[in-house]
Amino acid sequence: MPTAVLTILTFPLKIVSSEKPLKRTLFVLVVFVILPLLAFYLFQMGELIKNNYLIKNHQSQIQQIAESNMSLQASAFNLLSLDQAENEIASMGFVKVGKVKYIPLLSNYLAKNKTR
Repeated sequence: MPTAVLTILTFPLKIVSSEKPLKRTLFVLVVFVILPLLAFYLFQMGELIKNNYLIKNHQSQIQQIAESNMSLQASAFNLLSLDQAENEIASMGFVKVGKVKYIPLLSNYLAKNKTR
């Protein structure tokens, strides 16, 4: 009874006859399927870790900017308050006016529109 000999095509394109095709098939399976999948998995995990680090870094930057924004809003509010404006006016030497007197104008001193 003739025995079947399995011929397998390997990477350097040599035809190799093997009487133990199971070991050769497992080797081909490991080399051409499992190792590339493992490499792809490791690459994806590296990218995932890198992106998580970047997200945490950006979130901390956002929090710092938000805190800075809050302090800037508070200082802007203090600069625009009436108490601060009164202090600035007093430091410039202005005084508060008690009573205002207006100059009365007669109607003949006002500019009039002449129509033709």
